[in-house]
Amino acid sequence: MYLPILKDIDKPLFLQLYQAIAEDCLRGRLLAGDKLPSRRKMARELRVSVNTVDSAYQQLVSEGYLESRPRSGFIVRKLYVGRELPMSSLHSPASTAPSTPSSTPSQYSEPILSPALSEALSQGPFLTRLDDEFEPSVTGESLIDFSPAGVDLSSLPSKEFKKLMRDVFSLPPELLFAPSPPTGTLVLRQSISRYLSRSRGLLCSPDQIVIGAGTDFILQYLVHLFDRLISVNSIAMENPLYSKAFQIFSALGKSVELIAVDRSGPDMTALDESMSNIIYVTPAHQFPLGTVMSAGRRAELLDWASRAPDRYIVEDDYDSEFRYAGRPVPPLSITGSKRVIYLGTFSKSVAPAMRVSYLVLPPHLAYICHDKMDYFNNTVSMHDQLFLSALIDSGIYERHINRMRTLYRRKRDHLLKALQPFRDDIEIRGTDAGHHIICKIHRAYTEAQLVTHAFEEGVKVYGISSFYFEQDGVKPPTSTVLLGYAALSNEQISRGVSGLAEAWKL
Repeated sequence: MYLPILKDIDKPLFLQLYQAIAEDCLRGRLLAGDKLPSRRKMARELRVSVNTVDSAYQQLVSEGYLESRPRSGFIVRKLYVGRELPMSSLHSPASTAPSTPSSTPSQYSEPILSPALSEALSQGPFLTRLDDEFEPSVTGESLIDFSPAGVDLSSLPSKEFKKLMRDVFSLPPELLFAPSPPTGTLVLRQSISRYLSRSRGLLCSPDQIVIGAGTDFILQYLVHLFDRLISVNSIAMENPLYSKAFQIFSALGKSVELIAVDRSGPDMTALDESMSNIIYVTPAHQFPLGTVMSAGRRAELLDWASRAPDRYIVEDDYDSEFRYAGRPVPPLSITGSKRVIYLGTFSKSVAPAMRVSYLVLPPHLAYICHDKMDYFNNTVSMHDQLFLSALIDSGIYERHINRMRTLYRRKRDHLLKALQPFRDDIEIRGTDAGHHIICKIHRAYTEAQLVTHAFEEGVKVYGISSFYFEQDGVKPPTSTVLLGYAALSNEQISRGVSGLAEAWKL
């Protein structure tokens, strides 16, 4: 019988077991198809609790190392051999983080911004309908809006926020209203660096971080950076996809190639056959499908990037804080690969109005930013940057994240409970993370009819086809909608589900 070897007595037993099994999968001690001992048998042999084994097994399932099969137990999945993978809590502290020369010029030129996105919005019906669908509705209190973009603003720690704001605005004017360095003020970059080390296991120097006003600006900045370094053949994106990124890349004149997504991640055969040397992915929580990129597919993706000198992976980690099953999935960036660019944002974790996003760049790209791209003015005001730095360093931010994770989990559970009487008519997916679930309705309705009938009952839902691009062999699932729950109260969720039951004759 297989038994893992637990080595690190300083780590919790759950992490030791997770680490040992993951390493054995990667090193070939465990092979595809091997069956692991049952949870009770493993617990008995290792003299640990069943809950400890179950937690480790579930995390390994969520990251794609194992597969849980009914009546068969936990089976090792086929992995892509030859590439070290990121694993939760396997990172070791480094005495020093990679550093790049800092640059703080005394004068900054006006930023070079992208062409107006209005041209991109006129390119076809796919682009014209997405923004209206994705933005939360403001049509009135009577409408129950299951927007996947919603955030619960009523639960913000307003008193603590106000106090931090007062503290920030008590600073000397010459500091508070000073121009920011192009990549962002050092104190915020230091705060983000420490936070990423604690929360995501990502070790980086503050000089590797670039701060900007929202993901829209950050992506424009990134395209300019690529143009200084390589010739961008095309940018690969998952299909279905995050529409804003598609629009921005297209508006900047970049060719975009759509890559179909299966349950493990992007189709690697299609990626290899494409002309793309950049790929934009959401490994921890694919939007909108909610799937987690498997360990094997992550390894394949890293290998793809390493096979040519001009290939890069843009890893959008947009809502990794909100995972409700197991531990957060580790980012690709913690492998230390010089081909992975990490993208984070505060708009999901704090509020949409907190238009602050950031990049973590490999050292050689960070050097280019400091040395060659100081013509970009930073687009986040100094007082917003100082407030966000204080929010992180005070611990308020992480306490807020923990509270919101609990709150969103309860809202999700309430929505699933409200839908329970209709489970014979509704197939539900994407429940482990994020702010929405996916519902396929087993009724003789088209997606458009589902959306229209719901609206007639005062409920707004979002068809999944809006996030798909027409592509050979790729079709959106029929009669399928997204239900976002983050911005709704439990009472609104209940009323909304009742309205859907009436609208769809469930």
